[in-house]
Amino acid sequence: MVLHMLYGHRQLADCLSLLTDKDALVVMHADLVKPLRESLGEIPCPLLVLEDAESDFPVDDGIVSISTADWVELICRHSHNISWS
Repeated sequence: MVLHMLYGHRQLADCLSLLTDKDALVVMHADLVKPLRESLGEIPCPLLVLEDAESDFPVDDGIVSISTADWVELICRHSHNISWS
């Protein structure tokens, strides 16, 4: 169980290649989702986006918006965490 935290798009391909169905992918800035949507395609794990009060990103099918408290809970539940830029 790995929690992947995506902060940018430079390492997206590496991140996507390591995802399994037991993992979770958190996009740390909602503004990253729109430009990355085509690259994300089908992934084997939940796709989450951290709530961002400054973003007008609409959450749609397949993407779950999480609060900072939810994110901290995910960090505690996953045995490993990887940050990607």
